[in-house]
Amino acid sequence: LVGLGNITYPNTRHNVGMMVLEHIAHSYHLNWSTNKQWNSETTQLSIESVIDNKGYEITLLKPKKAMNISGSCVMKAVKDLSIPLNNLYVFHDDMQRDLGKLSLKKTGSANGHNGVKSVIDHVRNQQFNRVRIGIGRPIMDDRSHHIVSDYVLGKFTREE
Repeated sequence: LVGLGNITYPNTRHNVGMMVLEHIAHSYHLNWSTNKQWNSETTQLSIESVIDNKGYEITLLKPKKAMNISGSCVMKAVKDLSIPLNNLYVFHDDMQRDLGKLSLKKTGSANGHNGVKSVIDHVRNQQFNRVRIGIGRPIMDDRSHHIVSDYVLGKFTREE
């Protein structure tokens, strides 16, 4: 599981992918450590499936590089762990979804998301899962760079 974000902008809308992984790790009392080879913060989760009674190891990864260039971190982990791309799940913010709405996308383009584009560019394939987490849009439906940037790098409001 990969949580996209910018580690230098904690608790912002753009970091919601990392925030979801942090919540999972906290729920299972997991500790993060630095993986220098992947330039990422990682932790491991062992679970047993109630469906097939098999045990699974799940790696949670938060790239330490800026979101727009984080694909190299993901690619190194995928390669080192020999993860089939259909088992890769990338959690990221999505302005096309209302706040809190989730959707699973199994393949396709980055849809304008530069973090997802970086992952696609580095794994050289679009055949991986994306968990799109709605962060809504700025009140003014203005798509200019500074409005969008200020919005995604803004912290969630108390109501949100």
